[in-house]
Amino acid sequence: MLVTGRCVVLLCSAFAAWAVALVVLWTYHGSLLDWDEVDYVNAANLGVVGNAFEAGSLSVIQFAEFGFSKIRGGNPVLPGNYDEGRDPLLLRHFHPPFVVFLLSVVSGSRSERVLRLVQVLGALMLAVTAVFSYRSISESAGWYGLLLVSLLVVWMSVVAFRSISFHGWEAVWTTAAAALLGKLGQVVLGKKTTVGILLCGVLALTVVTLETGLVVWAGAFVWLGIVRLRRSRPGEAVCGGHELLVGLALSVVLVGLVWPGSVTKMSLLKNVANHAYAVRLGREYESVSYGTLGESLLPIVALAPAALLSLALVGRSEFQRWGSFVVIGVLYGGAMVRFALQPQYLIPAVAPLVCVVGIAGDRVSGVGRRGLLIAVVCLLIAAAWPKGVGSLDERARDDLRWLGGVALGQEVLVDGGHVYRFYLGADFGIRPVLVDYNGGALIVRETGRYRELSAEEISGRVVVIQGHRRSLSFNAAQRLVFEKCRAIERATIRVFDCRQV
Repeated sequence: MLVTGRCVVLLCSAFAAWAVALVVLWTYHGSLLDWDEVDYVNAANLGVVGNAFEAGSLSVIQFAEFGFSKIRGGNPVLPGNYDEGRDPLLLRHFHPPFVVFLLSVVSGSRSERVLRLVQVLGALMLAVTAVFSYRSISESAGWYGLLLVSLLVVWMSVVAFRSISFHGWEAVWTTAAAALLGKLGQVVLGKKTTVGILLCGVLALTVVTLETGLVVWAGAFVWLGIVRLRRSRPGEAVCGGHELLVGLALSVVLVGLVWPGSVTKMSLLKNVANHAYAVRLGREYESVSYGTLGESLLPIVALAPAALLSLALVGRSEFQRWGSFVVIGVLYGGAMVRFALQPQYLIPAVAPLVCVVGIAGDRVSGVGRRGLLIAVVCLLIAAAWPKGVGSLDERARDDLRWLGGVALGQEVLVDGGHVYRFYLGADFGIRPVLVDYNGGALIVRETGRYRELSAEEISGRVVVIQGHRRSLSFNAAQRLVFEKCRAIERATIRVFDCRQV
């Protein structure tokens, strides 16, 4: 009865945190889909089987030929029948397919709230996982720590699940993996096999959800190595070498079963190659703002160091319970911070540390509890409060309707054209174009490469550019054309009417 009562309390706490998070997420989930979300929905429309087997993606040999041709700077080598718009791996931005599997259930809808139901489910999963994982850390877990974890879950859910992405779901698995690793050292020998199998399943899900799951795998081995070195009695260890190899093999098999394309098309290797190429170019990750990350992740930035210091001083005897959360969180954060273009990229590192904050909070007493609780609430309100989403979205919808009138019956060059094509349909003459990283040219992607548009391709057309791109210099030939165009500043887009040029 006591165990059942605890489970009821934990479930109630998780559902309460989820319900509060939904109130805030409601303001975001009704907004227009963004650039990445439209790609993910288009990938989901290719179906579960298509995404699992990567139907339409390049084979390993074809991908290698294409990659080497890009590195050499020559014309990209691609099969004649290859269509980037039907490549599920490309549409997923080289990410694994788990979230797109879930999204495929509702991908036929054009309602933003329906499409984002996958994130509503993710927020619930994160709340339940975080609360129960916190409870698994210590036998002395109390109401205060549970309250802290629940409050922080609200904030994490808003950061991670406001749009369709993979990072919030990855946070579910990083937290579960940390809890199972900690549990592995607590259960009796007969139950270790059950916990080990569950751990292998969760580790497989980390990789099927996001390629950075490989960092979690590395973290699991690091933690098991630490435990082995800290064994309490000679000859005692959580896992021997043979057991680790069996567990690794099981995890690999599970990944292959859920995501066959990771084997037949070597999609995970393609992901690594793609990111290595992006890092080599050096441009994509130049926009990482550590100031913005620190501001957005302020609650955990402020609380985690104090919690770790407290546990290091007075909670070392329970290190085997909470240490796995620290190892997974710190390793994941250290691996990702260089590439964290958005705060949600680091939520899989934050989630395990939230559980550590909870157990450290249980050790606070008296006036300190009230002061800490007030501070946490203030931090969360500042970090998670919706910021003008409704008014901006209404202006974006107005611009979408305006563009629909302009694009009917003629070709319009649109930066982010796949988003407008998703909403307006194929009957509108929208040709997707891009602006390069420094705003120096209007470009288009064709047969696997980018090229600058000629002056002739711009003349006589309407050009639409995203409003957030403020630095637009263009090349000399394009600049001569744009100087003659009529510029129109709308709420979310910049329009150049070049039909008279």
